[in-house]
Amino acid sequence: MKCNACGYEYQDGNKFCPNCGAVNNNADNSTVNQPNNNGFNNNGFNNNGYNNSGYNQQGNGGYGGRYTAPIKKRDIVLSIILSFVTCGIYAIIWYIGMVDDLNVAAGTPGETSGVTVFLLTIITCGIYGIYWAYTAGAKVNSIREKTGDRRDENNGILYLVLNLFGLAIVTYCLIQTELNKVAEY
Repeated sequence: MKCNACGYEYQDGNKFCPNCGAVNNNADNSTVNQPNNNGFNNNGFNNNGYNNSGYNQQGNGGYGGRYTAPIKKRDIVLSIILSFVTCGIYAIIWYIGMVDDLNVAAGTPGETSGVTVFLLTIITCGIYGIYWAYTAGAKVNSIREKTGDRRDENNGILYLVLNLFGLAIVTYCLIQTELNKVAEY
């Protein structure tokens, strides 16, 4: 059977396309094999062969709409205040959540989790955190492409320099600003 939305060929009897999640109205309703799309609607949009199950691009069949990701907005000022009041404990929570949100928003939810990034940062005495900050620039650019904003190839270098000079919280603010632009909640 061929999907009407994306053209993917799959086994007869599936109620949903395993590639894009589009409904197959011709399928036998007694056998329902729904794809695992983590509970998110991707409106049949598929980008470069990847199943975009972690986010939603609204609009005409997924194209031409405002890009949103299933992440929550964080108040940056409140996050900074809580980080100082809790002597950095909230900064750790913010960091872990931000890493996970950045992965989802960039369309790479399977990459290194926030907890793993945090633990590797501790184990390597901060070196992995500096490396992660540099790689976060590429993910921010990926989000900017999805929103139609201009890419800035210097994001990774900026984040790297800020972390080298002990200004990781500024990096958090810059990344969180980009995430808040695409946050659904």
